[in-house]
Amino acid sequence: MVYPDYTVIRDTREHVGNGWNFEPSRPNKNPPKCAGQIIDTLKTGDYSVVGYDSVVVVERKNDFSELWGNFLERKRFEREMDRLRAYRYKLVVVESVMTPEVLSLSPASMKRNVPGKALTSWLMSLTAEYGVPFMFAGSCGQKLAQQFFEAVIKLESKPDIDAGEQEI
Repeated sequence: MVYPDYTVIRDTREHVGNGWNFEPSRPNKNPPKCAGQIIDTLKTGDYSVVGYDSVVVVERKNDFSELWGNFLERKRFEREMDRLRAYRYKLVVVESVMTPEVLSLSPASMKRNVPGKALTSWLMSLTAEYGVPFMFAGSCGQKLAQQFFEAVIKLESKPDIDAGEQEI
């Protein structure tokens, strides 16, 4: 099957200095290949793909402190989760690594005064309620987002076959 090249959309509100920059794929890469990136306004999330922006979205969190800020402003973040729920393919990529130390953080040891277990319990409840998975990716966030986009393009490019029909 031949897969189309794709262009990543980076939301205009994504932090310019810290955001991901999707470069065109190397010529010998197996399709689908990234053709680069444009900057445009997305309804929700930080990244999507041209032509697939109604079905796939990635929200990027650059570290745990950003998540703790979201925890403190839960209602606002939960509205964002509700918008993400509408997408067939959605993912929150956290550019930090989950460790036992993070889980056991006490309020006294953190700037935000939110225990690590309370934060991660809340994130798991968001996944259960809104169907939005959180991936703790460390420094591999952009690569994992790109692999996610490519998996979606492959799924969306499959021909539809009715349940009553069989390939011959």
